[in-house]
Amino acid sequence: MTTPCSAQFDLDVVGHNGDDCYEQPMTSTCVIAPNGEIVHAFVDADFWRRMEPAVIIEFLKQI
Repeated sequence: MTTPCSAQFDLDVVGHNGDDCYEQPMTSTCVIAPNGEIVHAFVDADFWRRMEPAVIIEFLKQI
C-alpha cells in the first residue's frame, strides 16, 4: 500500500519500517545522567520544535 505522499516522493515507508504500518519517528531530546537515568525528555510531533539549548544546560547543571 502506498499513500499519495509516499508515491509522489518514491518512499518505501512499509519496507523501511518492516511491517505494514505508516508510523513516522518523532524527534526527541533527552538529558541523561551519568547513572543512566533520564532526567528530562522533550518530544514534540512538530519536528521544527526542539528543546532550547539553555534549558538543556540548566538540566545538565542539576546532575
